Amino acid sequence: MLKITVGDVSIEWDKPVSRDTFRQLLMDVSGIAAALSQEVEEEQRPTVTLGFSTEIYQPVEEDLSEYFE
Repeated sequence: MLKITVGDVSIEWDKPVSRDTFRQLLMDVSGIAAALSQEVEEEQRPTVTLGFSTEIYQPVEEDLSEYFE
Protein backbone atom coordinates (compact mmCIF):
# COMPACT_ATOMS: atom_id res chain seq x y z
CA MET A 1 0.00 0.00 0.00
CA LEU A 2 1.25 3.45 -0.93
CA LYS A 3 0.44 6.56 1.07
CA ILE A 4 1.42 10.03 -0.21
CA THR A 5 0.99 13.11 1.98
CA VAL A 6 1.84 16.63 0.86
CA GLY A 7 0.72 19.48 3.11
CA ASP A 8 -2.90 18.82 4.05
CA VAL A 9 -3.54 16.44 1.12
CA SER A 10 -3.11 12.71 1.56
CA ILE A 11 -3.91 9.76 -0.73
CA GLU A 12 -3.70 6.01 -0.29
CA TRP A 13 -3.11 3.69 -3.23
CA ASP A 14 -3.71 -0.08 -2.95
CA LYS A 15 -2.61 -1.17 -6.44
CA PRO A 16 0.93 -1.82 -7.68
CA VAL A 17 2.65 1.42 -8.65
CA SER A 18 5.15 1.96 -11.42
CA ARG A 19 7.68 4.78 -11.28
CA ASP A 20 5.71 6.85 -13.81
CA THR A 21 2.45 6.36 -11.90
CA PHE A 22 4.15 7.30 -8.63
CA ARG A 23 5.60 10.48 -10.16
CA GLN A 24 2.21 11.43 -11.62
CA LEU A 25 0.46 10.86 -8.30
CA LEU A 26 3.08 12.89 -6.48
CA MET A 27 2.75 15.76 -8.97
CA ASP A 28 -1.06 15.69 -8.71
CA VAL A 29 -1.05 15.67 -4.91
CA SER A 30 1.53 18.46 -4.69
CA GLY A 31 -0.45 20.55 -7.20
CA ILE A 32 -3.63 20.16 -5.16
CA ALA A 33 -1.78 20.98 -1.92
CA ALA A 34 -0.25 24.09 -3.50
CA ALA A 35 -3.65 25.27 -4.75
CA LEU A 36 -5.21 24.77 -1.32
CA SER A 37 -2.42 26.57 0.51
CA GLN A 38 -2.71 29.78 -1.50
CA GLU A 39 -4.69 32.51 0.19
CA VAL A 40 -7.75 33.58 -1.71
CA GLU A 41 -7.44 37.23 -2.60
CA GLU A 42 -10.60 39.26 -2.59
CA GLU A 43 -11.28 40.63 -6.03
CA GLN A 44 -11.42 44.39 -6.19
CA ARG A 45 -14.18 45.79 -8.30
CA PRO A 46 -13.03 48.28 -10.89
CA THR A 47 -14.11 51.86 -10.43
CA VAL A 48 -17.01 52.92 -12.60
CA THR A 49 -16.13 55.55 -15.16
CA LEU A 50 -18.74 57.29 -17.23
CA GLY A 51 -16.43 58.29 -20.06
CA PHE A 52 -16.21 62.02 -19.39
CA SER A 53 -14.82 64.40 -16.82
CA THR A 54 -16.05 67.76 -15.66
CA GLU A 55 -15.23 70.47 -13.16
CA ILE A 56 -17.64 71.68 -10.54
CA TYR A 57 -18.57 75.25 -11.30
CA GLN A 58 -17.97 77.69 -8.46
CA PRO A 59 -19.22 81.18 -9.29
CA VAL A 60 -16.92 84.07 -8.52
CA GLU A 61 -18.63 86.55 -6.23
CA GLU A 62 -18.17 90.09 -7.47
CA ASP A 63 -17.09 92.83 -5.07
CA LEU A 64 -20.20 95.08 -4.85
CA SER A 65 -19.05 97.13 -1.84
CA GLU A 66 -18.46 100.30 -3.91
CA TYR A 67 -22.03 100.29 -5.18
CA PHE A 68 -23.50 100.34 -1.67
CA GLU A 69 -21.47 103.22 -0.29
